[in-house]
Amino acid sequence: SANAALCDGFAELEKSVADLKAEPLDLTGTPEEISAKVAALGIKAATVKDNLGKVSALSDGPLGEAVGEMNMKADALSESLTLAVAEGKEEIGPKVTAAQEELTTAFADVTAKVDTVCPTG
Repeated sequence: SANAALCDGFAELEKSVADLKAEPLDLTGTPEEISAKVAALGIKAATVKDNLGKVSALSDGPLGEAVGEMNMKADALSESLTLAVAEGKEEIGPKVTAAQEELTTAFADVTAKVDTVCPTG
């Protein structure tokens, strides 16, 4: 059913958000090390975005709006990670952290709306 697909998609999204949160931005080390860490975060952010796309395709109404909002936050996070590599660490660290927090907040909103469709396990 559409709901089962949505719930499966949401489970994947939830896992990818947890993965992203499990890797805090660490801006210590050489520029090469920092670039590698930021790139690893970027991959996790891209996975969140992919999973959001799957959920988005199955969402409408308030859930669709919440997913759209989260999608914008995911874009902002990806953008700040790209800038982190280009601009260096001092300026960008707080921006990335703020983008991560906004994404988490948006995810909480998506979760609240998905809970009406998908019983939490």
